[in-house]
Amino acid sequence: MKNYFFDLDGTIINSEPGIKNAFRYTFDKLGMETPDDATLTSFIGPSLEATFSKLGDSEFAELAIKTYREYYGKQGMFEAEIYPQILETMKMLRQAGKKVYVATSKNEPVAIKTFEAFKMNDFVDGITGSGKGKFTKTLVLAEAMDKSGASKEDSVMIGDRNYDIVGGQENDVKTVGVLYGFGDYEELKTAGADFIIENPKELLELF
Repeated sequence: MKNYFFDLDGTIINSEPGIKNAFRYTFDKLGMETPDDATLTSFIGPSLEATFSKLGDSEFAELAIKTYREYYGKQGMFEAEIYPQILETMKMLRQAGKKVYVATSKNEPVAIKTFEAFKMNDFVDGITGSGKGKFTKTLVLAEAMDKSGASKEDSVMIGDRNYDIVGGQENDVKTVGVLYGFGDYEELKTAGADFIIENPKELLELF
């Protein structure tokens, strides 16, 4: 395997506190009842466009996204921590001659800023996020593969939610589900992940 495409939230960083606080800020500022914690957790994974479009019309979704980013860009982005072993694993993959990319449903400029804020740029070869009409993991991964010139035969998608697995499948690449993020074994198994691992370093033994 030559090309490793990683999800960001729930795979590289534990961004749960910042994301949930940004949603709470959004619902509060828009005068809406804040969903329970389990519902907020389910919002981690899909793009903001996908999440808010289910809660209202396009005008609402646009306002909600703008409000969410008010908080997340100034504060929520920093309410996160890097998962143990993940950067070391990414470093070892690159030292072995592999290419390491990020394919995230997070807005691309925000994803880039996140890598800068946590000083992670030296661990990846490229970052692709959502925006400009690409809001699903399938479309984000397709663009990431196109930009990198990665072939489907030599690529794998790694993530913690069913969206990551489906995105990989719809791009005809191998998929790896991780259990330390926001999904669980049943979700990843049902989605059809080719492999399911408990910690990042297991990736080094898969291919």
